[in-house]
Amino acid sequence: MSGSGLPYRLRPRKHVDRELFSEFVACLLSGRDPTKYVYASMGGQHLADHRSIYRRSGLKALYSFDAEGNVVGRQRFNRPFNSVVCEQHYSGELPGKIDAILSRFNADNLIVWLDYTDPHTRFAQLGEVELLSSRFDAGDVLRVTFCADITRIEKHKSQLPKAERTAEEERAAVLKLHLGEYFPNSIQSVLPSEVPGAFSMCVKRAIEKGVAAGSRKLVPLPVLNTSYIDSTAMCVVTVLFQDKDETVKVPTGWGYAPASWTDFMIIDIPDITPSEKAIFDQLMHQDLEALHQTLGFRLDDSDQRAEVLLANYRKFHRYYPTFESIAS
Repeated sequence: MSGSGLPYRLRPRKHVDRELFSEFVACLLSGRDPTKYVYASMGGQHLADHRSIYRRSGLKALYSFDAEGNVVGRQRFNRPFNSVVCEQHYSGELPGKIDAILSRFNADNLIVWLDYTDPHTRFAQLGEVELLSSRFDAGDVLRVTFCADITRIEKHKSQLPKAERTAEEERAAVLKLHLGEYFPNSIQSVLPSEVPGAFSMCVKRAIEKGVAAGSRKLVPLPVLNTSYIDSTAMCVVTVLFQDKDETVKVPTGWGYAPASWTDFMIIDIPDITPSEKAIFDQLMHQDLEALHQTLGFRLDDSDQRAEVLLANYRKFHRYYPTFESIAS
């Protein structure tokens, strides 16, 4: 439950995704009282997201959890300051701990990131999203990461009733089998590019079921939908809960809000060294051919692919990782 064990230098797209989310939190808190918010997540052994949240927004009320005691021990060692709380428990236990967490930090609102990586337990994960959503209040934020690689569940095609289906219809049927009541009946076919959107609609359904079971009349507003591939395909949905009787709007200054639940921003960036990045930052506004001539190498053998990588670098360069050795 604590995320991939890969070092972060090998996951540059996840790094960009995390920094985008941290910037959203900074935008959200710029118009609110940050002392009334707590950030809670599966921080992993590095607490990378907690550090990013603190660096970009200044939010100091930070809570991390994991099921493995040794991971929690490393979290406590790596926490940026001693007031960061790291506890051992499962993600499914989080809803029952919300009151205690808010009380501990004297806070009113939550920002929660459930960073799931196990592709075999998505139904249970959606159940946790539903239960947690019943506890949220206006102004709270929920962020959910799912493994979007469905190759492992496609082997269950043999369990489907025999029928004539296209590949897209078969993919939808397998997802329905895997995700049960959370998979909308309205989705009859799923293209490979539509898999993140299908998962997002399942998150929407889980959240709406949870909100309906809660005591507050809330509207879940998607504010950041991303998908990326480092070692495997991942999709991430971030939702801001707003009061049903208030005008639904994204925070001032936030420019990455999706048009709908199924509108995803693909984080597809070039893998470059720190030395290359320094040149990219100077030359990224050149056209592709001029950039290639200056660099002395091509971003990709395909000009079309190279154009996509260049455009994405321009879009995400502020969030790019810079990992290099530091010698004393």
